[in-house]
Amino acid sequence: MTLVQTQHWLIVALFMAALLVVWAVVKLFKTPLRQRLSADRRMALTEVLPLGADQRAVLMSVDGRDVLIVTGRRTGTAVEVLPTRAPEGQA
Repeated sequence: MTLVQTQHWLIVALFMAALLVVWAVVKLFKTPLRQRLSADRRMALTEVLPLGADQRAVLMSVDGRDVLIVTGRRTGTAVEVLPTRAPEGQA
């Protein structure tokens, strides 16, 4: 009695092919999918910057305003709403 039959190899090959097709479709339509999934979100993570071993700065966009959050393991959390910037090219 064989443990792995030809049917099993065929099923695994078809499953792997299906995964590759799904991967290719997601890669091809990455930008429209991202826009559709994040269309109704009020918050967006812009950037995370480690400041040291136990501190980090997080820049977020909340309702169109930039918010800076500085967190640490031993220190408290500081939240600062940043002033809006003028678009580049305008003084």
